[in-house]
Amino acid sequence: MKYFICTSLIVLLFNRCVSDTDVKKDINILEINFDKEYNELDISQFYNATFIPLELNPNSCIGSVDKVIVHKDNIYIMDLYQTKSVYKFNLKGRFITKVGRQGKGNGEYLSLKDFNIKDDLLYLSSQYDNKIYVYKLNGEFLRVIPLNGTVGTKFSILNNSSFVINTADGSNKSSAFYKFNGKLLGETSSSKDFLHWLNPLSFCYYNDTTYMYFAFNNVIYSANEQELVPVCELNFGKYNFPLERINSKKEFMSSVDNGNYYTMSYFSLSENYIFMKVFDSKQYFTLVIDNKSKEIHKGNNISFKGFPIYSTVGSTLKGPVLLYGPRSQEIYNEHIMENLTFLPENFENSSEVDNPGVVILTEK
Repeated sequence: MKYFICTSLIVLLFNRCVSDTDVKKDINILEINFDKEYNELDISQFYNATFIPLELNPNSCIGSVDKVIVHKDNIYIMDLYQTKSVYKFNLKGRFITKVGRQGKGNGEYLSLKDFNIKDDLLYLSSQYDNKIYVYKLNGEFLRVIPLNGTVGTKFSILNNSSFVINTADGSNKSSAFYKFNGKLLGETSSSKDFLHWLNPLSFCYYNDTTYMYFAFNNVIYSANEQELVPVCELNFGKYNFPLERINSKKEFMSSVDNGNYYTMSYFSLSENYIFMKVFDSKQYFTLVIDNKSKEIHKGNNISFKGFPIYSTVGSTLKGPVLLYGPRSQEIYNEHIMENLTFLPENFENSSEVDNPGVVILTEK
């Protein structure tokens, strides 16, 4: 018996490794049925929170926070769309340095898409030049890993010598597996030919295993060096997206535009809870699922003791990482004041032009 997450950790389990053709009959089903009640989810009942305001200076002005990795005593933040950089802060929010930069010089990348950290090295994927760039955590450039024609986007490191990367080259390939020396180990294909452009949304790393999922098919996979193994299917009941009945991109887009469905957009795993973001074709819901009882706690807005937080951007082994700050100011001004029993330190002195702050959650 192999577990998606062990009973003492997380209870999503499966009986054996299977092929894609066996997904429906051989993997465990996680029932996620809930009505569309719009309410606030106060996550302070599940998690403790550390609020970290990020220093703002001419070198640390972040345009957008698209991914956060907490590694040892530092926070690494990817700004994917505006400054196209990775910023390094300490756990007090003090800016330390940037790692990598966009350009055409030595150690510079063309198009930042993702980054990961392994064994005190930072790996950064660049889409249009088909490479992984490797840096020391102080920003020193070390080397390049060529992707042999793979147009890579998001990726996850599998072990000390390989990684899996999502592809965006217009073919039916969805993921590719590489050694750190650039050797291609294998590739996977989309479940349907017309969905080749619909890459896996994200990865979740937990308990020495990489998990990933594709939008709309609601199956979670684990990744090894050569294949994706389905481990769990999410059942949204009457809100399941009808992917099996769709046979063309036109039908797919029509169902996306007109359908009434749920699909997962993010999840993180920790010992007692699954933290999940679900899209209902109109807006996002946040779910906290108890691993033992399977009880689902939900809300379309998230708060900590009534204080609004937003934008899930990463995770640690103990819980998800979210944001607060400029956008919280707007939500805060409209919030029902009697619900507020907590404010982050110095929040009332912050302004809408400040950097966002990071919220690191740890299970109680």
